[in-house]
Amino acid sequence: MDFLFENLTTKQTVLKNTFWLYLGNFSSRIFKLLIIILAARYLGPEGYGQFAYILSIVGFFFIFVDWGSSFLFIREYQNIENKINLLNNYYSFRMLLLAISLISIFLGFFIFKDLYSQLLFLIIYIFSFTGQIKNIFTVVFNAIKKMQYDGLSILIESFFIFIFTIFLVKSFREPIYLSISYFMGILISTIYVLIIINKIFPLKNFKFSSDKFKYFLINGTPLLFFGILGFIFFSTDHIILGKLRGYEELGYYSVASKVILNFNLIISFFLGALLPHLAEFKNDFERIKKILNKVFLTNFFVYLGLILIAFILSQSLLNFFLGSKYEASIGIFKFLLFYTLLLSFISILDNILFIYNYQWQNFFITLICAVLNLILNLILIPYQGMYGAALATYFSQTLNLILSYYLVKKILKI
Repeated sequence: MDFLFENLTTKQTVLKNTFWLYLGNFSSRIFKLLIIILAARYLGPEGYGQFAYILSIVGFFFIFVDWGSSFLFIREYQNIENKINLLNNYYSFRMLLLAISLISIFLGFFIFKDLYSQLLFLIIYIFSFTGQIKNIFTVVFNAIKKMQYDGLSILIESFFIFIFTIFLVKSFREPIYLSISYFMGILISTIYVLIIINKIFPLKNFKFSSDKFKYFLINGTPLLFFGILGFIFFSTDHIILGKLRGYEELGYYSVASKVILNFNLIISFFLGALLPHLAEFKNDFERIKKILNKVFLTNFFVYLGLILIAFILSQSLLNFFLGSKYEASIGIFKFLLFYTLLLSFISILDNILFIYNYQWQNFFITLICAVLNLILNLILIPYQGMYGAALATYFSQTLNLILSYYLVKKILKI
Protein backbone atom coordinates (compact mmCIF):
# COMPACT_ATOMS: atom_id res chain seq x y z
CA MET A 1 0.00 0.00 0.00
CA ASP A 2 2.99 2.33 0.48
CA PHE A 3 3.33 2.45 -3.30
CA LEU A 4 0.04 4.38 -3.59
CA PHE A 5 0.41 6.61 -0.52
CA GLU A 6 4.10 7.31 0.13
CA ASN A 7 6.80 9.03 -1.97
CA LEU A 8 9.56 6.40 -2.27
CA THR A 9 11.47 7.06 -5.51
CA THR A 10 11.24 9.59 -8.34
CA LYS A 11 9.68 7.13 -10.78
CA GLN A 12 7.32 5.68 -8.18
CA THR A 13 6.22 9.16 -7.07
CA VAL A 14 5.38 10.19 -10.64
CA LEU A 15 3.46 6.95 -11.18
CA LYS A 16 1.67 7.27 -7.83
CA ASN A 17 0.64 10.87 -8.42
CA THR A 18 -0.36 10.16 -12.01
CA PHE A 19 -2.50 7.25 -10.78
CA TRP A 20 -4.33 9.39 -8.23
CA LEU A 21 -4.82 12.29 -10.60
CA TYR A 22 -6.13 9.97 -13.27
CA LEU A 23 -8.38 8.16 -10.79
CA GLY A 24 -9.82 11.37 -9.42
CA ASN A 25 -10.03 13.24 -12.70
CA PHE A 26 -11.14 10.29 -14.83
CA SER A 27 -13.93 9.52 -12.38
CA SER A 28 -14.69 13.23 -12.22
CA ARG A 29 -14.86 13.49 -16.02
CA ILE A 30 -17.36 10.65 -16.10
CA PHE A 31 -19.53 12.36 -13.49
CA LYS A 32 -19.20 15.78 -15.13
CA LEU A 33 -19.98 14.30 -18.54
CA LEU A 34 -23.13 12.88 -16.99
CA ILE A 35 -23.83 16.31 -15.46
CA ILE A 36 -23.50 17.94 -18.89
CA ILE A 37 -25.83 15.31 -20.36
CA LEU A 38 -28.44 15.70 -17.62
CA ALA A 39 -28.25 19.50 -17.61
CA ALA A 40 -28.42 19.71 -21.40
CA ARG A 41 -31.40 17.32 -21.57
CA TYR A 42 -33.42 18.94 -18.78
CA LEU A 43 -32.56 22.59 -19.45
CA GLY A 44 -32.64 22.39 -23.25
CA PRO A 45 -30.25 24.33 -25.56
CA GLU A 46 -31.50 27.74 -24.45
CA GLY A 47 -31.40 27.09 -20.69
CA TYR A 48 -28.02 25.39 -20.88
CA GLY A 49 -26.76 28.18 -23.12
CA GLN A 50 -27.81 30.81 -20.56
CA PHE A 51 -25.89 28.97 -17.81
CA ALA A 52 -22.79 28.70 -20.05
CA TYR A 53 -23.03 32.39 -21.00
CA ILE A 54 -23.14 33.69 -17.42
CA LEU A 55 -20.51 31.18 -16.28
CA SER A 56 -18.14 32.56 -18.93
CA ILE A 57 -18.69 36.12 -17.73
CA VAL A 58 -18.13 35.15 -14.08
CA GLY A 59 -14.91 33.42 -15.12
CA PHE A 60 -13.42 36.77 -16.12
CA PHE A 61 -13.63 38.07 -12.54
CA PHE A 62 -11.52 35.18 -11.25
CA ILE A 63 -8.64 35.50 -13.71
CA PHE A 64 -6.72 37.67 -11.22
CA VAL A 65 -7.09 35.60 -8.01
CA ASP A 66 -4.11 33.33 -8.74
CA TRP A 67 -1.69 35.72 -10.48
CA GLY A 68 0.49 32.77 -11.48
CA SER A 69 1.37 32.08 -7.84
CA SER A 70 0.27 28.44 -7.96
CA PHE A 71 2.85 27.41 -10.55
CA LEU A 72 5.51 29.58 -8.92
CA PHE A 73 4.83 28.01 -5.53
CA ILE A 74 5.05 24.45 -6.93
CA ARG A 75 8.30 25.25 -8.73
CA GLU A 76 9.98 27.08 -5.82
CA TYR A 77 8.86 24.57 -3.19
CA GLN A 78 11.07 21.87 -4.77
CA ASN A 79 14.31 23.82 -4.26
CA ILE A 80 13.81 26.22 -1.36
CA GLU A 81 14.95 25.45 2.20
CA ASN A 82 12.48 27.56 4.21
CA LYS A 83 9.33 25.86 2.92
CA ILE A 84 7.04 27.07 5.72
CA ASN A 85 7.91 30.70 5.01
CA LEU A 86 7.16 30.15 1.31
CA LEU A 87 3.88 28.48 2.24
CA ASN A 88 2.83 31.40 4.46
CA ASN A 89 3.68 33.87 1.70
CA TYR A 90 1.69 31.85 -0.80
CA TYR A 91 -1.35 31.64 1.51
CA SER A 92 -1.21 35.36 2.26
CA PHE A 93 -0.85 36.36 -1.38
CA ARG A 94 -3.73 34.18 -2.59
CA MET A 95 -6.08 35.17 0.23
CA LEU A 96 -5.44 38.87 -0.34
CA LEU A 97 -6.26 38.56 -4.05
CA LEU A 98 -9.36 36.54 -3.27
CA ALA A 99 -10.56 39.18 -0.81
CA ILE A 100 -10.04 41.93 -3.41
CA SER A 101 -12.03 39.92 -5.96
CA LEU A 102 -15.17 40.27 -3.83
CA ILE A 103 -15.50 43.83 -5.12
CA SER A 104 -16.37 42.51 -8.58
CA ILE A 105 -19.47 40.72 -7.30
CA PHE A 106 -21.42 43.98 -7.56
CA LEU A 107 -20.58 44.41 -11.24
CA GLY A 108 -22.87 41.54 -12.17
CA PHE A 109 -25.88 43.56 -11.15
CA PHE A 110 -24.94 46.20 -13.75
CA ILE A 111 -24.21 43.67 -16.50
CA PHE A 112 -27.58 41.91 -16.24
CA LYS A 113 -30.87 43.77 -16.12
CA ASP A 114 -33.39 41.06 -15.24
CA LEU A 115 -33.65 39.66 -11.71
CA TYR A 116 -33.32 36.01 -12.76
CA SER A 117 -30.00 36.56 -14.54
CA GLN A 118 -28.71 38.61 -11.61
CA LEU A 119 -29.56 35.81 -9.16
CA LEU A 120 -27.99 33.21 -11.46
CA PHE A 121 -24.85 35.36 -11.68
CA LEU A 122 -24.71 35.64 -7.87
CA ILE A 123 -24.91 31.89 -7.24
CA ILE A 124 -22.36 31.08 -9.97
CA TYR A 125 -20.08 33.72 -8.45
CA ILE A 126 -20.41 32.17 -4.98
CA PHE A 127 -19.56 28.64 -6.13
CA SER A 128 -16.65 29.95 -8.19
CA PHE A 129 -15.35 31.81 -5.13
CA THR A 130 -15.62 28.66 -3.01
CA GLY A 131 -13.74 26.72 -5.68
CA GLN A 132 -10.91 29.26 -5.53
CA ILE A 133 -10.60 28.76 -1.77
CA LYS A 134 -10.27 25.04 -2.38
CA ASN A 135 -7.70 25.62 -5.12
CA ILE A 136 -5.38 27.50 -2.73
CA PHE A 137 -4.87 24.29 -0.76
CA THR A 138 -4.98 21.67 -3.52
CA VAL A 139 -1.96 23.44 -5.04
CA VAL A 140 -0.08 22.57 -1.84
CA PHE A 141 -0.91 18.88 -2.37
CA ASN A 142 0.74 19.13 -5.79
CA ALA A 143 3.82 20.86 -4.40
CA ILE A 144 4.42 18.21 -1.71
CA LYS A 145 3.66 15.44 -4.24
CA LYS A 146 0.66 14.16 -2.28
CA MET A 147 -1.72 14.29 -5.20
CA GLN A 148 -3.92 11.51 -3.84
CA TYR A 149 -5.68 14.19 -1.80
CA ASP A 150 -6.19 16.37 -4.86
CA GLY A 151 -7.54 13.41 -6.83
CA LEU A 152 -9.99 12.50 -4.06
CA SER A 153 -11.18 16.09 -3.70
CA ILE A 154 -11.95 16.24 -7.41
CA LEU A 155 -13.86 12.97 -7.19
CA ILE A 156 -15.86 14.13 -4.16
CA GLU A 157 -16.75 17.41 -5.85
CA SER A 158 -17.98 15.90 -9.11
CA PHE A 159 -19.87 13.09 -7.35
CA PHE A 160 -21.91 15.45 -5.22
CA ILE A 161 -22.55 17.88 -8.09
CA PHE A 162 -23.89 14.87 -10.01
CA ILE A 163 -26.12 13.78 -7.11
CA PHE A 164 -27.58 17.27 -6.60
CA THR A 165 -28.05 17.69 -10.37
CA ILE A 166 -30.16 14.51 -10.48
CA PHE A 167 -32.48 15.74 -7.75
CA LEU A 168 -32.61 19.49 -8.38
CA VAL A 169 -32.23 20.00 -12.14
CA LYS A 170 -34.43 17.03 -13.02
CA SER A 171 -37.13 18.32 -10.67
CA PHE A 172 -37.10 22.05 -11.44
CA ARG A 173 -35.45 22.25 -14.91
CA GLU A 174 -34.04 25.75 -14.42
CA PRO A 175 -30.40 26.96 -14.83
CA ILE A 176 -30.43 28.37 -11.31
CA TYR A 177 -30.78 24.88 -9.83
CA LEU A 178 -27.79 23.69 -11.84
CA SER A 179 -25.74 26.48 -10.24
CA ILE A 180 -26.97 25.43 -6.77
CA SER A 181 -25.90 21.84 -7.53
CA TYR A 182 -22.40 23.07 -8.39
CA PHE A 183 -22.22 25.11 -5.21
CA MET A 184 -23.16 22.17 -2.98
CA GLY A 185 -20.64 19.83 -4.60
CA ILE A 186 -17.79 22.35 -4.42
CA LEU A 187 -18.64 23.25 -0.80
CA ILE A 188 -18.47 19.61 0.37
CA SER A 189 -15.18 19.07 -1.48
CA THR A 190 -13.70 22.27 0.01
CA ILE A 191 -14.55 21.13 3.53
CA TYR A 192 -12.74 17.83 2.86
CA VAL A 193 -9.65 19.68 1.56
CA LEU A 194 -9.56 21.98 4.62
CA ILE A 195 -9.67 18.97 6.97
CA ILE A 196 -6.76 17.25 5.18
CA ILE A 197 -4.56 20.35 4.80
CA ASN A 198 -5.05 21.16 8.47
CA LYS A 199 -3.52 17.78 9.36
CA ILE A 200 -0.47 18.33 7.12
CA PHE A 201 0.13 22.04 7.74
CA PRO A 202 -2.11 23.12 10.65
CA LEU A 203 -3.88 26.32 9.68
CA LYS A 204 -3.64 27.58 13.24
CA ASN A 205 0.11 27.96 12.64
CA PHE A 206 -0.41 30.12 9.57
CA LYS A 207 1.23 33.53 9.83
CA PHE A 208 0.55 36.40 7.45
CA SER A 209 3.72 37.15 5.49
CA SER A 210 4.39 39.60 2.69
CA ASP A 211 8.13 39.39 2.05
CA LYS A 212 7.65 37.47 -1.21
CA PHE A 213 4.69 39.51 -2.50
CA LYS A 214 7.00 41.35 -4.90
CA TYR A 215 8.36 38.03 -6.17
CA PHE A 216 4.87 36.68 -6.84
CA LEU A 217 3.71 39.94 -8.44
CA ILE A 218 6.65 40.28 -10.83
CA ASN A 219 7.19 36.63 -11.77
CA GLY A 220 3.50 35.81 -11.79
CA THR A 221 2.54 38.69 -14.09
CA PRO A 222 3.30 36.75 -17.30
CA LEU A 223 1.19 33.87 -15.98
CA LEU A 224 -1.60 36.30 -15.09
CA PHE A 225 -1.55 37.56 -18.64
CA PHE A 226 -1.74 33.93 -19.76
CA GLY A 227 -4.90 33.64 -17.71
CA ILE A 228 -6.35 36.63 -19.53
CA LEU A 229 -5.29 35.18 -22.86
CA GLY A 230 -6.72 31.80 -21.87
CA PHE A 231 -10.00 33.55 -21.15
CA ILE A 232 -9.89 35.09 -24.62
CA PHE A 233 -9.20 31.68 -26.16
CA PHE A 234 -11.78 29.63 -24.26
CA SER A 235 -14.51 32.02 -23.10
CA THR A 236 -14.88 35.02 -25.41
CA ASP A 237 -16.26 32.79 -28.16
CA HIS A 238 -19.05 31.77 -25.73
CA ILE A 239 -19.76 35.38 -24.79
CA ILE A 240 -19.75 36.67 -28.39
CA LEU A 241 -21.79 33.70 -29.61
CA GLY A 242 -24.35 34.10 -26.82
CA LYS A 243 -24.58 37.86 -27.35
CA LEU A 244 -24.80 37.83 -31.16
CA ARG A 245 -26.49 34.50 -31.92
CA GLY A 246 -28.50 33.80 -28.76
CA TYR A 247 -28.50 31.25 -25.94
CA GLU A 248 -29.83 28.39 -28.09
CA GLU A 249 -26.91 28.26 -30.54
CA LEU A 250 -24.52 28.78 -27.65
CA GLY A 251 -26.15 25.75 -26.00
CA TYR A 252 -25.35 23.59 -29.06
CA TYR A 253 -21.78 24.85 -29.19
CA SER A 254 -21.15 24.73 -25.44
CA VAL A 255 -22.18 21.08 -25.10
CA ALA A 256 -19.86 20.03 -27.93
CA SER A 257 -16.91 22.18 -26.82
CA LYS A 258 -17.12 21.07 -23.17
CA VAL A 259 -16.90 17.43 -24.19
CA ILE A 260 -13.97 18.28 -26.50
CA LEU A 261 -12.06 20.14 -23.76
CA ASN A 262 -12.39 17.11 -21.49
CA PHE A 263 -10.07 15.27 -23.88
CA ASN A 264 -7.26 17.65 -22.97
CA LEU A 265 -7.42 16.55 -19.35
CA ILE A 266 -5.69 13.30 -20.35
CA ILE A 267 -2.41 15.12 -20.98
CA SER A 268 -3.06 17.68 -18.22
CA PHE A 269 -3.22 15.00 -15.50
CA PHE A 270 0.10 13.50 -16.57
CA LEU A 271 1.82 16.88 -16.90
CA GLY A 272 0.54 17.88 -13.45
CA ALA A 273 2.32 14.87 -11.94
CA LEU A 274 5.43 15.30 -14.13
CA LEU A 275 5.93 19.07 -13.69
CA PRO A 276 7.79 18.98 -10.32
CA HIS A 277 10.28 16.45 -11.73
CA LEU A 278 10.81 18.34 -14.97
CA ALA A 279 11.64 21.38 -12.85
CA GLU A 280 14.01 19.31 -10.74
CA PHE A 281 16.01 18.02 -13.76
CA LYS A 282 15.69 21.08 -15.99
CA ASN A 283 19.49 21.51 -16.29
CA ASP A 284 19.91 18.00 -17.66
CA PHE A 285 18.97 18.73 -21.30
CA GLU A 286 19.54 15.19 -22.51
CA ARG A 287 17.24 13.76 -19.87
CA ILE A 288 14.55 16.33 -20.69
CA LYS A 289 14.85 15.51 -24.41
CA LYS A 290 14.38 11.78 -23.77
CA ILE A 291 11.32 12.46 -21.62
CA LEU A 292 9.84 14.74 -24.27
CA ASN A 293 10.38 12.21 -27.05
CA LYS A 294 8.39 9.62 -25.12
CA VAL A 295 5.68 12.10 -24.11
CA PHE A 296 5.18 13.43 -27.65
CA LEU A 297 5.02 9.98 -29.23
CA THR A 298 2.64 8.55 -26.65
CA ASN A 299 0.48 11.67 -26.78
CA PHE A 300 0.12 11.45 -30.58
CA PHE A 301 -1.06 7.85 -30.69
CA VAL A 302 -3.36 8.13 -27.66
CA TYR A 303 -5.14 11.20 -29.00
CA LEU A 304 -5.33 9.93 -32.58
CA GLY A 305 -7.00 6.74 -31.37
CA LEU A 306 -9.49 8.66 -29.24
CA ILE A 307 -10.33 11.05 -32.07
CA LEU A 308 -11.07 8.22 -34.51
CA ILE A 309 -13.29 6.40 -32.00
CA ALA A 310 -15.15 9.59 -31.07
CA PHE A 311 -15.66 10.55 -34.73
CA ILE A 312 -17.20 7.18 -35.60
CA LEU A 313 -19.49 7.00 -32.57
CA SER A 314 -20.35 10.70 -32.15
CA GLN A 315 -23.73 10.78 -33.92
CA SER A 316 -25.20 7.72 -32.24
CA LEU A 317 -23.86 8.68 -28.80
CA LEU A 318 -25.03 12.31 -28.90
CA ASN A 319 -28.47 11.31 -30.14
CA PHE A 320 -28.77 8.65 -27.44
CA PHE A 321 -27.67 10.83 -24.53
CA LEU A 322 -28.94 14.29 -25.52
CA GLY A 323 -31.86 13.52 -27.79
CA SER A 324 -32.91 14.90 -31.16
CA LYS A 325 -33.06 18.51 -29.95
CA TYR A 326 -29.23 18.55 -29.94
CA GLU A 327 -28.87 17.32 -33.52
CA ALA A 328 -27.10 20.60 -34.36
CA SER A 329 -24.29 19.73 -31.91
CA ILE A 330 -23.14 16.65 -33.85
CA GLY A 331 -21.55 18.51 -36.76
CA ILE A 332 -19.66 20.99 -34.59
CA PHE A 333 -18.49 18.17 -32.30
CA LYS A 334 -16.92 16.31 -35.24
CA PHE A 335 -15.45 19.54 -36.56
CA LEU A 336 -13.75 20.28 -33.23
CA LEU A 337 -12.36 16.78 -32.60
CA PHE A 338 -8.93 17.31 -34.15
CA TYR A 339 -8.51 20.42 -32.02
CA THR A 340 -7.90 18.09 -29.05
CA LEU A 341 -4.64 16.81 -30.59
CA LEU A 342 -3.53 20.37 -31.32
CA LEU A 343 -4.25 21.49 -27.76
CA SER A 344 -2.47 18.52 -26.17
CA PHE A 345 0.83 19.36 -27.90
CA ILE A 346 0.49 23.04 -26.94
CA SER A 347 0.03 22.00 -23.27
CA ILE A 348 3.29 20.03 -23.34
CA LEU A 349 5.23 22.89 -24.91
CA ASP A 350 3.78 25.46 -22.48
CA ASN A 351 4.99 23.40 -19.52
CA ILE A 352 8.50 23.18 -20.96
CA LEU A 353 8.63 26.93 -21.54
CA PHE A 354 7.48 27.53 -17.97
CA ILE A 355 10.15 25.42 -16.25
CA TYR A 356 12.86 27.24 -18.25
CA ASN A 357 11.41 30.60 -17.18
CA TYR A 358 10.37 31.66 -20.69
CA GLN A 359 7.03 33.02 -19.47
CA TRP A 360 7.37 36.37 -21.21
CA GLN A 361 8.39 34.89 -24.56
CA ASN A 362 5.52 32.43 -24.35
CA PHE A 363 3.22 35.26 -23.35
CA PHE A 364 3.94 37.25 -26.50
CA ILE A 365 3.35 34.14 -28.61
CA THR A 366 0.02 33.56 -26.88
CA LEU A 367 -0.84 37.26 -27.08
CA ILE A 368 -0.46 37.28 -30.86
CA CYS A 369 -2.61 34.17 -31.16
CA ALA A 370 -5.25 35.37 -28.68
CA VAL A 371 -5.67 38.70 -30.50
CA LEU A 372 -6.00 36.78 -33.76
CA ASN A 373 -8.60 34.53 -32.12
CA LEU A 374 -10.62 37.49 -30.84
CA ILE A 375 -10.54 39.29 -34.19
CA LEU A 376 -11.56 36.15 -36.08
CA ASN A 377 -14.39 35.51 -33.60
CA LEU A 378 -15.73 39.03 -34.14
CA ILE A 379 -15.50 38.61 -37.93
CA LEU A 380 -16.71 35.02 -38.34
CA ILE A 381 -19.34 34.47 -35.62
CA PRO A 382 -21.90 36.99 -36.97
CA TYR A 383 -21.95 35.13 -40.32
CA GLN A 384 -20.90 31.55 -39.51
CA GLY A 385 -22.11 31.25 -35.93
CA MET A 386 -20.60 28.38 -33.94
CA TYR A 387 -18.59 27.15 -36.96
CA GLY A 388 -17.02 30.59 -37.17
CA ALA A 389 -15.98 30.27 -33.52
CA ALA A 390 -14.45 26.85 -34.27
CA LEU A 391 -12.55 28.16 -37.30
CA ALA A 392 -11.15 31.05 -35.25
CA THR A 393 -9.91 28.54 -32.68
CA TYR A 394 -8.23 26.33 -35.29
CA PHE A 395 -6.38 29.17 -37.02
CA SER A 396 -5.13 30.83 -33.84
CA GLN A 397 -4.09 27.64 -32.03
CA THR A 398 -2.26 26.26 -35.06
CA LEU A 399 -0.16 29.42 -35.09
CA ASN A 400 0.35 29.01 -31.33
CA LEU A 401 1.67 25.45 -31.79
CA ILE A 402 4.10 26.42 -34.56
CA LEU A 403 5.61 29.36 -32.67
CA SER A 404 5.84 27.47 -29.35
CA TYR A 405 7.53 24.50 -31.01
CA TYR A 406 10.27 26.63 -32.55
CA LEU A 407 10.93 28.38 -29.23
CA VAL A 408 11.28 25.06 -27.35
CA LYS A 409 13.48 23.73 -30.13
CA LYS A 410 15.77 26.73 -29.69
CA ILE A 411 15.93 26.36 -25.88
CA LEU A 412 16.78 22.65 -25.90
CA LYS A 413 19.02 22.96 -28.98
CA ILE A 414 17.19 20.12 -30.72
